[in-house]
Amino acid sequence: LCGDVTEMDLPPCGFDALTLMANGMGIGGTEQGTVDLLSRLCRLASPGGTLVGSARDPLGTDNPEHLAYHAQNRKAGLPPGQLHIRLEYQDKATGWFPLLLMERERAERLLLAAGWRPVEWHGGPGGGMYHVVARKPWEVTRDV
Repeated sequence: LCGDVTEMDLPPCGFDALTLMANGMGIGGTEQGTVDLLSRLCRLASPGGTLVGSARDPLGTDNPEHLAYHAQNRKAGLPPGQLHIRLEYQDKATGWFPLLLMERERAERLLLAAGWRPVEWHGGPGGGMYHVVARKPWEVTRDV
């Protein structure tokens, strides 16, 4: 299968593992978009399924331009790592799209809101790229 996971008709609980690498945790674009994406992936994961994702902590910089951008975002009520970017290569470019760089604490909050339970962190906090392993909880049902 090849397509956009947010648009494909995929069976629930059909995947044991899912990945969001190369800053893929931020492709939801906004906090709500990230929760929506992670929630969709959680529905697709089998009980006990694993998500491996990566993100970049926007606060791991001392670049004055980055710090000014963070301050501008905060003033506008946005997360410091809320970006609006496009990809360019030679004479080609994508359209502009949102991308969310998030601190580890923000990533944990969004994962939990989407139904995932983070179990391992690698890299971060305090800068650079980090990776997280999260699990979808096993659902316990009881006869009443």
